[in-house]
Amino acid sequence: MAEFDWVSARSECSLPKIFERLYSGIKSDVAVRNKISAEATERLEFGHSREGPDRILVTRSGTKIRTVEFILRQASIGVEGEAQFEADPGLNNPGDCTLTVNGTELELWAVRRLALEKLFFSNLSTLSRVTVNKA
Repeated sequence: MAEFDWVSARSECSLPKIFERLYSGIKSDVAVRNKISAEATERLEFGHSREGPDRILVTRSGTKIRTVEFILRQASIGVEGEAQFEADPGLNNPGDCTLTVNGTELELWAVRRLALEKLFFSNLSTLSRVTVNKA
């Protein structure tokens, strides 16, 4: 049995590479959330943008603009706005690239959920469009 090449695996788990994979997932998450918003007739629009090579901004427009910002730092990825935490990269025992937040190892989709769930799903009851049927 060949020994696991953890050095190459960890190199693929570098912060810049993780940041790009996060951005790819964020773009997909925003597209899905906008589709759900349109189907539910919510007066919300979500967006994403790159603010330079080290920042990703995710926005929610509706009654007021709310944001989550992902920041590529020297030794971690910071999240600020609706959610706030630091995520540190590493390999778990099976050799998967993960991020650790507050001592908990998370896959990239779970880090995006932790960062974006409140932005995407909080305070929705007041945002639905009301359709009035005239008799």
